Amino acid sequence: MYYLYGAQFSAFSAKARSYLIKQGIAFEERAVGHPRFVADIIPTTQRMMIPVLETDDGLFVQDTCDILDCLDQRGLETLPSRPEGAVARAVTHLFELFGGEGLLRAGMFYRWFFDEQNMPFIEQQFGLFMAPSLPADQRRELALSLTGAMRERAGALGVSEATGPAIEKSFLDFLAAFNEHLEQHPYLLGATPTLGDYGLQVMLYAHLARDPYPAAILKNRAQAVVRFTERMNQPGVCAPEYIDYAEGFFADGEVPDTLKALMKLLAVDYLPEFEANIDFHNQWLDENALVAGAPVFSDPQRPTLGFMRFKLRDTEISCSSRSYSLYVLQRLQDWVDQLSPEQKKPVLQLFNETDCMPFLEKRCSRRVERANYKEVWGEAMGPFGE
Repeated sequence: MYYLYGAQFSAFSAKARSYLIKQGIAFEERAVGHPRFVADIIPTTQRMMIPVLETDDGLFVQDTCDILDCLDQRGLETLPSRPEGAVARAVTHLFELFGGEGLLRAGMFYRWFFDEQNMPFIEQQFGLFMAPSLPADQRRELALSLTGAMRERAGALGVSEATGPAIEKSFLDFLAAFNEHLEQHPYLLGATPTLGDYGLQVMLYAHLARDPYPAAILKNRAQAVVRFTERMNQPGVCAPEYIDYAEGFFADGEVPDTLKALMKLLAVDYLPEFEANIDFHNQWLDENALVAGAPVFSDPQRPTLGFMRFKLRDTEISCSSRSYSLYVLQRLQDWVDQLSPEQKKPVLQLFNETDCMPFLEKRCSRRVERANYKEVWGEAMGPFGE
């Protein structure tokens, strides 16, 4: 039996849970307040972070990319999530990155800036999953202390009253574009969910489709997106409303206009943050000589190296840097790097057409790897080559 330690309100738990369900892997979900999490998992991982997967042979895996890779390497993937085609794989890695990193700010804004609608639900959920054995009044006291810390994290991500309008406009444009795509296709790349779909589930389900205020927006504006978040929590393909829809992925290189429109939005709204994050890390690395294997963070509970600035829809945002996003980004860049020149051509054509080439070209000077449940610096990152 596999055990997933997480919570329904947890963004990245949504990605791991969805994958386990879709792949038909037998598992039991356990709350963060489960005794084993406190007694065994935190001492092992040395950080209070979810989700954590406990495998059937007692291994703890923390981090959703690592969890999905672990399950795939064990031969448990029955519904292919990694298309073999050059273009499709590049696209799914791009959306895996965007889902967890590019939608993070919207998820935090809609959770923490609409207290009247959200807080009764949020406080009940935080207390329930963090300490299910406590009486309700004590759970609420605990929830209040936890939500305070999460509000501080939202502020560190550049979420404020001043930046809220730009965050909201950006998200609503994404929501409309993704809804249009889903009105025609059950998943990003056809009839089968890929890593990109699991990545989008991170914020769309845990924050935006469950918290009362954004959930109402989704239900009123983007019904196909609501259905997507439901579908991603059901086993198998589960798309009965798409009558006579072709099985599997799009033919490689076949990219519908609705998907190109989404990629163009990423170039407008996520690329400035992405580029600022790369520039920040490269400058930091120029100023700090570190050997491969050195920890990225002195305190893994505070996973940032400092603050950076960028503009979203002409609104300046100051936020904490995101070293973890470099780890996810490498999945895209490594995939493209190993392609032959002939295989790269349609990938580059698509990324050029959608203004997404910087996601392939702009690179951190050092790799970010993971070892012993921590992010560590790797070797030098190779330059992009056509």
